[in-house]
Amino acid sequence: MAACLGNCSVGMLMAKLFSFFSLDFNWKDGFLSTRESAYCKPSSQNGLKMGLSKTESCNGKLCFEDWLDCSNNAARAVDEHGKGRIIQEFVRGHSMLQHLNVFSLFHEYTRTAPLIPKRRPKQLVKVPGDSARHVRQSDDDVKNSA
Repeated sequence: MAACLGNCSVGMLMAKLFSFFSLDFNWKDGFLSTRESAYCKPSSQNGLKMGLSKTESCNGKLCFEDWLDCSNNAARAVDEHGKGRIIQEFVRGHSMLQHLNVFSLFHEYTRTAPLIPKRRPKQLVKVPGDSARHVRQSDDDVKNSA
């Protein structure tokens, strides 16, 4: 799957997330770091590259660097059973999206859709004098009524 390059929809980002963590991520040795926006592998000499001490290593566990304290593994409480369930959910999400043919739909949409919509979406506008009723109006409707 190609990179988004700043113009992905939220749905495409979600699809790419499921795809990456179900197909590409190395769950045995992979280490997630939000500050570096990448995952890193632990090195045998100095533990995890992103700041965890060399005494603490993944050892097959889920490793996720705490963005406030780089020496802390935020996923240290996840046991093998929990890690397996997390992996299963990523695989299940990816297979559901693949079954629905979402990846080809996103590819077709991003290939043909304009990056900037021509009109802003309709917004909820409160009806004067009626606190319980709202109507949808676009910016064009508001300009025409003024």
